[in-house]
Amino acid sequence: MDLLSYAKTIAERIEAEAARATVPMAVCIIDIHGNIILKHRMSGAPTFSLELSERKAYTSALVGLRTAELSPMVQPGQALFPLMGVAGGRFCSMGGGAPLHIDGQLVAGVGISGGTVEQDVDILEAGLREPAATDTVDMKIEVVVLPVSDVERAKRFYADLGWRLDIDYQAQAIIARSSSRLPARAAQSFSAATSPLLLPAP
Repeated sequence: MDLLSYAKTIAERIEAEAARATVPMAVCIIDIHGNIILKHRMSGAPTFSLELSERKAYTSALVGLRTAELSPMVQPGQALFPLMGVAGGRFCSMGGGAPLHIDGQLVAGVGISGGTVEQDVDILEAGLREPAATDTVDMKIEVVVLPVSDVERAKRFYADLGWRLDIDYQAQAIIARSSSRLPARAAQSFSAATSPLLLPAP
């Protein structure tokens, strides 16, 4: 995936999280060379949020850390304290910035602003989480109509097999659904328009 496409995907996730939280955000993504890849402000986000989001993105892209993690390192007396005064003040230690990686390699930084620091961090982290994979099950179901003379006996028999059954009392037939295959002589044509369907057994 190219960097611009990746940046758009990240921005869309963050914007969706911001919309759910009803906290409009400005989002900025900057590559590791300090170039802006993407920058936009949601309707209603404070005007100053554009500048703050850019500074957070710049910091995470060049330092490779979350801005919230950087904050204690740049306090007076700490080794990185001078960092806040270089690059014309472009570095920022307010929470809301994070590095972006592709295939384990640092490629950019993302910064957001628009709420409190806590809101910025929460929305950013939610937007960066990978969407949960949707589990799908490929199941083949066969529906057959079995004419029977003794409905109750047939119900007990097929229930013991774990089938879910429905009864067409007018036709005196059991409509069974199972993933198992019956002998060809036992299966008859089935019309979904005229006969009820069953769910597969759990």
